[in-house]
Amino acid sequence: MARKQPAPEAKPGPLRPSRDVFQQLRWDSRFTSLEVLVGYDTHSGALKEVPLVQFQPDGEIPWHRVWHFRVGSLLLWDRKERTDLLVDPEALASRL
Repeated sequence: MARKQPAPEAKPGPLRPSRDVFQQLRWDSRFTSLEVLVGYDTHSGALKEVPLVQFQPDGEIPWHRVWHFRVGSLLLWDRKERTDLLVDPEALASRL
């Protein structure tokens, strides 16, 4: 009798670029641009956060240095953890 092979684990898809998340959050009616914080690498080993409304796209901070977007303690998008709650409305709604 042949043994069943376990189903392979689903691999997460590619993480959306921070630029795409920024553009979505600018127009997302669930959040204000004052409550969303953008976390980025300062090159000093620390992260700094600024409100979305103060972040200048294509300005001084390049997109590859953006590490997360959050509201309160909820990480909406996180490069390190590979989290993107904005692509799954049900997951986001259950955490808000």
